[in-house]
Amino acid sequence: MTKAQYSFEEINFSDLDCHARGITANKKWIYVSTNIGKVYQINPKTKKVKDLKISKEKINGELRDLEFSSDELICMESGENGNIYLSNGIKINLGKVFLDGIDFYKNVGFAMGDQVDNCFSLFYSLNNGETWILCPEKVKSNTNENAFAASGSAVHCLNDSTFIFVSGGSESNIFKSTNRGNSWSKFPIPFEKGESSGAFSISFQSEKECVVVGGDYQKPDYALNNCFISKDGGKSWTKPNKGPCGYRSCVLYHNGIYFSCGTNGLDYSLDQGENWKKVNQTNYLSMSIFKNTLAITTSENKIHLYKLELFQ
Repeated sequence: MTKAQYSFEEINFSDLDCHARGITANKKWIYVSTNIGKVYQINPKTKKVKDLKISKEKINGELRDLEFSSDELICMESGENGNIYLSNGIKINLGKVFLDGIDFYKNVGFAMGDQVDNCFSLFYSLNNGETWILCPEKVKSNTNENAFAASGSAVHCLNDSTFIFVSGGSESNIFKSTNRGNSWSKFPIPFEKGESSGAFSISFQSEKECVVVGGDYQKPDYALNNCFISKDGGKSWTKPNKGPCGYRSCVLYHNGIYFSCGTNGLDYSLDQGENWKKVNQTNYLSMSIFKNTLAITTSENKIHLYKLELFQ
């Protein structure tokens, strides 16, 4: 397949100077959340865009992640205020914590934030995000071990009781709880150590099979040790035969295909992450699936739409 065949459709969702890290979709629309506190609803067919008012007050911070629960669209603000906004107008404050990601499995949600008193900030919800509970067992972080909020995909809610997140920085680990945070297991991931390095995003094709991506966001073209594969739920990791082409902020699995994107482009794999092929060099931030389309946010006020058939 030639480079020209990887065609995409571009939709501008705002006239303002902004970009979106959060992106999700339902059967009708694509939604993005932006660095200027706005959420936009996009109709991919007509290209019509609606500015959703998710809060009665103006939001000045970055809305770095948004997800669907079974009933609501839920937005996460990354800053020192720990705010979560629901599309029904409810605002929840989780304290003075920098939130890195949220995820939902039906009505059950999991949220993770930076360290407070040398422990990761971990919360869960059983009612579509309307109220949140601190996970019972504290998870300690080592000095300079961080979670990255690059695309909000460092966290996963695999089912109604299994929560997972990955870390980076001074060391990279995967943390897993199968009982809503009552206890946690921890396994290392062999990313290179560094303030701007480590695991940034993880995606599962089953409860055991997953791919984690990352690298060093200050070295976008550095492609060594930026992707690892696990067949046992994160207990052990192997390198791909041919990895993605640089630092990657997001990885996504859908119908037999892994996608990864970052500062210097988009890659995909048709063999469970063992071999990756680069598509282009656009600066991409995060991804979602809308029907038969891969939707990706860019470093500008645009999204790109790729037909999935291009990669098959």
